[in-house]
Amino acid sequence: DVFCYSAGFSIASLKNGRARRAAAVDSSDAALALALRNAERNGVELEVIQGDAGQVMQRLRKEGRSFGLVTCDPPKFAHKFSDIEAALKGYEHVNRLALSLVQPG
Repeated sequence: DVFCYSAGFSIASLKNGRARRAAAVDSSDAALALALRNAERNGVELEVIQGDAGQVMQRLRKEGRSFGLVTCDPPKFAHKFSDIEAALKGYEHVNRLALSLVQPG
């Protein structure tokens, strides 16, 4: 669950889906604290990873980790019209990294 904020996607997957484990990634310590509180309230265990999403995903790939599902919900990259081209490159970059972590099949 990349750019997880409150980890809603990963907690729902653990609680109602078929996930046995989940990792939540965010750069914000406050967001990860909220994610852990939400996991506790829902009776699930959640791995939290603090850091820049791109750097974390690159590190996970180098470590050989992969996942059955990767949820990537980035924030708004374009704050004004002139930001659109750079934002599209940013979205492509994070999506390629996320896809590189998905297990085959």
